[in-house]
Amino acid sequence: MEYWAHSRGVDPPDRPPEPHLLADHLHAVAKLSSAFAASFDCEAWGRLAGLWHDLGKYRPGFQRYIHQTHDPDAHIERVADHAKTHSAAGALHAINVLGPDIGRVLAFLIAGHHAGLPDRHESDGAGASLQARLANGESEYAEAIGESIPADILAGTMLAPNSVAKAGFALWMRMLFSCLVDADFLDTERYFTPEKAAKRDHYPELRDMKKALDAHMARFSEAATDEASAVNAKRAEVLAACRQKAALPPGFFTLTVPTGGGKTLSSLAFALEHALIHGKRRVIYAIPYTSIIEQTAQVFRDVFMPL
Repeated sequence: MEYWAHSRGVDPPDRPPEPHLLADHLHAVAKLSSAFAASFDCEAWGRLAGLWHDLGKYRPGFQRYIHQTHDPDAHIERVADHAKTHSAAGALHAINVLGPDIGRVLAFLIAGHHAGLPDRHESDGAGASLQARLANGESEYAEAIGESIPADILAGTMLAPNSVAKAGFALWMRMLFSCLVDADFLDTERYFTPEKAAKRDHYPELRDMKKALDAHMARFSEAATDEASAVNAKRAEVLAACRQKAALPPGFFTLTVPTGGGKTLSSLAFALEHALIHGKRRVIYAIPYTSIIEQTAQVFRDVFMPL
């Protein structure tokens, strides 16, 4: 039996494309999720979440369906359609292998990797809570576990209880959840649209982005008119202050500047320099309102397009 995770469909009808083998998908997601979680010392957590997230796809019913139809949407889980669910099996496996405490953490991640982190207990009768998913997933797990699953996929690893303070547990769990979901989406994308996935391997380094910003700011200053000199002088003060503060220890910073004062580029300058000085790997912008997001994104495109 060849177990599939995904199929691109039948096109042309007489020569369907190669399927995405389930074991390959589980190993790839485990590797990616582990690498993402390494940044906060939780590689083993990310690895097991990736290995077990689609365990339910070993169910004979799911395999019959995807083999017969080549449905490219077969992997999309709908809790209301019990015949198509597959995430409860991995959640139950985590609890069975690791116990009700540590295993339940992974169960939240695995059960929610399509629909989002579930509540623990039922509140509206929709059957989407972890409690309901586990109760309704026993047959799913039994069907899956009865198949020829490679031993290295089923095997667990002892996980130390997370050392995050209780006040930070919710954030810690969401960080792990994002590792799993991103890994799953990225490996699925590699199969369905490899040309799109290939573009993700060429992100510029933060150091190169800083050079591009410096060059952009130099050109911006050269193009300034005399009429705007007073405003530009104030913008230069804001930029200089942001760059000066970039060397401060990581923490919380505020930037309060009137409209037109250059907050977008000055905050970007601070973020890039701060990241480089302190060995950070990413700059993440969280912005309200679609219009401001689009405006900011266009500014960044203008800066980084040469890269």
